[in-house]
Amino acid sequence: ASLSKNAILQVWKRGSKTGTYRASLPERLGALDFSSDGLLLCGGGVSGAVFVWQMSSGALLQNFPGHHKAVSAVSFASNDSLLITAGEDAVVNVYLLKDLLDHPDCDQAPAPFRVFSGHAMAVTSIAFRSCGPAIEGVLASGGLDKTVRVHRLNR
Repeated sequence: ASLSKNAILQVWKRGSKTGTYRASLPERLGALDFSSDGLLLCGGGVSGAVFVWQMSSGALLQNFPGHHKAVSAVSFASNDSLLITAGEDAVVNVYLLKDLLDHPDCDQAPAPFRVFSGHAMAVTSIAFRSCGPAIEGVLASGGLDKTVRVHRLNR
């Protein structure tokens, strides 16, 4: 998948030279990630909004204000139980994906499962490694403050 300056998403099948899906977006996005099974696509907007689409239909399943500034990174956990977002507001949010998809009100976000706010400047990268049950693991976040923070996720 790729993004353009004009808020257009283009998706290709692996090995294809022509796009298979093209869509206008609600706003310009700064980050994208597919779920491990390829069924969902998450995007982080310049307004701080987080979007989740169903790839088979193109339907927008969720749209909520996730950060106070632009979203700089999004990542699904490898088992697709979590959605992790990071922003220029120096915050990392961890959401239970099931809660996001079951939440009926798309104008207000369900509360994050965990919030990490140890960075002094924008968070620019995130990485998660599962360590046992579905939502246990280690989350690393890197930021413009030239630090890497390591957080343990436990139920």
